[in-house]
Amino acid sequence: MMLHKKIVLQDLESVDAELYKSLCWMLDNDITDIIYESFSVEEDRFGEKVTIDLKPNGRDIEVTNENKREYVELKTEWIISKPVEQQFKAFMDGFNELIPQELVSVFDERELELLIGGLADIDIEDWKKHTDYRGYQESDEVIQWFWKCVSEWEGEQRARLWSKKIHN
Repeated sequence: MMLHKKIVLQDLESVDAELYKSLCWMLDNDITDIIYESFSVEEDRFGEKVTIDLKPNGRDIEVTNENKREYVELKTEWIISKPVEQQFKAFMDGFNELIPQELVSVFDERELELLIGGLADIDIEDWKKHTDYRGYQESDEVIQWFWKCVSEWEGEQRARLWSKKIHN
């Protein structure tokens, strides 16, 4: 969003993995007589259910195989950007006071994330100590191989794996 790029379905994966999977399934399958949705979403506002149209008169437009791509795009954009729209605008106003948008736009998403957050120094021993092996033990051969691989990686590779662990 900071780079003013179009929000796409893949962006939803780290926000709501279950919804992401559901929308992917919808795109990959025939939804006739299976999914009954309209181009609207329901929002809870202080205990009151409010219907919000994703496009004009959306509550009256049924999602079909022919228009499901548009529905997925609109729903994805709404889920990611609408709840934080005002906060994000305020953040960007302040951010752009310090760093003009022209300077930010030369970077891609990963470069910008690295510039803002830096490269995490991952403590492998601490990570090992706090890992829940669920059905395995630290002494198991496959676990030993895993930690051997991770210890041989560069910091950026470790940070990406650690980040995946946190987000999933």
